[in-house]
Amino acid sequence: MIERPIALGLAISAVMALLARKYRALTIGGLIAALAIAAALLASSWENFTLMVLFFSSSSMLTYVGYGEKRRRGAAEREGGRSFSQVACSGGIPAFLSMLLAAPNVSGELHSAVVLAVAATIAFANSDTWAVEIGALSKRSPRLITNPRVRVPHGVSGGVTLRGELGAAMGAALIAGSSALLLAASKALGGAWSTLNVNPLRLAGAVFALGWLGEVLDSLVGATLQVKYMCPKCGVLCDREVHVCGTRAVRAGGFKWVRNELVNLIVEIVVAALALSISRYL
Repeated sequence: MIERPIALGLAISAVMALLARKYRALTIGGLIAALAIAAALLASSWENFTLMVLFFSSSSMLTYVGYGEKRRRGAAEREGGRSFSQVACSGGIPAFLSMLLAAPNVSGELHSAVVLAVAATIAFANSDTWAVEIGALSKRSPRLITNPRVRVPHGVSGGVTLRGELGAAMGAALIAGSSALLLAASKALGGAWSTLNVNPLRLAGAVFALGWLGEVLDSLVGATLQVKYMCPKCGVLCDREVHVCGTRAVRAGGFKWVRNELVNLIVEIVVAALALSISRYL
């Protein structure tokens, strides 16, 4: 018989999948990736699954806040929703780590380390998405993180704003605070996290720090390695081969094969590695 948490998780996944398709938050490929990630997280623990639900739901709602203005600025999420590669690169590492938790003989320090890595990578994904969606509505143009004297258009990777960084902090804080609450709930209910010998506040602090640090690292990698294009008509940088004005842009820097999805994946791996290395100190 299917346990109640698993049945509830499956029901939540089904409802969210229907809503995602109705409001075009995901493409068909993105939907398949999201369901696979949800299944991996749910198989490991309802705590991991809950964190991913918080990330997906909050980030999806923020995507549509001021969508018209974001689209005018060329900073809106592509119409039709997030693709398979976008979803896989944002949630693939937490899903992989969750599969490790579901394996036999994973306990003690290793279990605590992997839980921290799952929470931290989800915190980074949420922090990064909130930074983009909130920062895209900033009144002032972003400054390039590697050279603050240079301003870039909204939506260009590596561009940061005060509003975006505040959004990043709030996004990381949501997952961090939820991690502490889930740990307390797990110990009370006998969940998968109940065996963790970690103080909830220290767990929250580590998750927040790693999530926000990941967002900053994402901006640095985006500014230095991600491909950049120059619109010959508008004379501004952009991340896409065709600028929002409809003009085909010319490559101006970065590696052509390094796009936002790959940057997200690289940073998630770094955040996971950092989490695994510091878990013993919690």
